[in-house]
Amino acid sequence: MNDEKQENKGLVIVYTGNGKGKTTAALGICVRAAGYGKKIKIIQFIKGTWHYGELDGIKLLSDYVELEQLGKGFVGIIDDKEDISTHIRAATEALEHARDDMLSGKYDILILD
Repeated sequence: MNDEKQENKGLVIVYTGNGKGKTTAALGICVRAAGYGKKIKIIQFIKGTWHYGELDGIKLLSDYVELEQLGKGFVGIIDDKEDISTHIRAATEALEHARDDMLSGKYDILILD
């Protein structure tokens, strides 16, 4: 038997690819963790102020899940009229915010979307 104190280790999961599915996969982890009473923070970088169905579902989990949309919308597509420097500044500020949230110890899971 090992007498050493067990060290808590983090886990990083990265979803990549073109098209849909990355946010949905991350939300699956979120829903499962909320079911276990874990605290989750979601920071969205790209979706901006768009409304989509997942936002309504997340509101139902508000006892466990916080969501912040810190991006300026999709970059260079759809109805983007922002200068790239605006997107870069928003992403940089969102990463700083995410770092503060990560180090706060307040959340069991941090999702950067």
